[in-house]
Amino acid sequence: MVGDIVSIIEKVTPFNNKEKSWWKAKLTIAKNENGKIILDRKFEVGLFPSECVKIFDDKAGPPADQQLLAEKKDTVSAPTNGHTFLKPTANLASQSKKSTTEWHPPRRDRSLVRTLLRRHAERQTPLVFGTDLVEYLQKTGEDVPLILKKCVEVIEMHGIVTGVYRQCGIQSNIQKLRNGFDSGHLPDLRDEAILKDIHSVSSLLKQYFRQLPNPLFTFELYPEFLGAYEKTDEDQANRFKDVIGRLPREHYRTAKYLIRHLTKLCQCTHLTDMNSKNLAIVWAPNLF
Repeated sequence: MVGDIVSIIEKVTPFNNKEKSWWKAKLTIAKNENGKIILDRKFEVGLFPSECVKIFDDKAGPPADQQLLAEKKDTVSAPTNGHTFLKPTANLASQSKKSTTEWHPPRRDRSLVRTLLRRHAERQTPLVFGTDLVEYLQKTGEDVPLILKKCVEVIEMHGIVTGVYRQCGIQSNIQKLRNGFDSGHLPDLRDEAILKDIHSVSSLLKQYFRQLPNPLFTFELYPEFLGAYEKTDEDQANRFKDVIGRLPREHYRTAKYLIRHLTKLCQCTHLTDMNSKNLAIVWAPNLF
């Protein structure tokens, strides 16, 4: 959309069309139909026609289309062996004068640049959702994710209700809690509105594990878990124990904390209607 900001990665020229060039870029700031900036948009990489992209930064240069035009004017094709030679510069003084002329982006663009820089500074605080578990725990120094601790505390105190982890919470409440954790401002999970919608807390916790780049039980060990499942009853428990013991330390501690919590819930089946099989059904897709 017109007005979006992209971060240039490289210039791409199609093999079959040397006159056409594209910028490979990552969408970093997008706008909606009303022109409002969307800051929570996921990064998207794509190709953009060079004539539709204007380049600007703190060291700014001319717009992309003018830059490409200048490059074409600075080269001439000669018949000698089919080579292309640079056109000699006629006036070095005028060129030097031109190079000292500074180009500034329009006021609106400078405002967007400041927004982008502010967003980058905010991202220095490690996000919770979508961040690798090992990376997150190493940066924060926590033994297990704080969101896991806080959600488990509230659920074990206020969430022993019918359908816990099976029923979904109100989406607006889930998003509000997620934004709180991602921004570094710990949300109040004991707020009256949240306690009335306790399923939003359980939904939030499942969403956190579902969006880990490397699942809790890891891609690497997934075949091992399948192999353990196919064993006979006598060997199955020992095989699972062996595979779990090979998890990265951060994953192992987190899995131990979560399984201990789910084990407690299995003891409250008469209140939740959620036995071990039911809990396994709703949790497994979020852990592998």
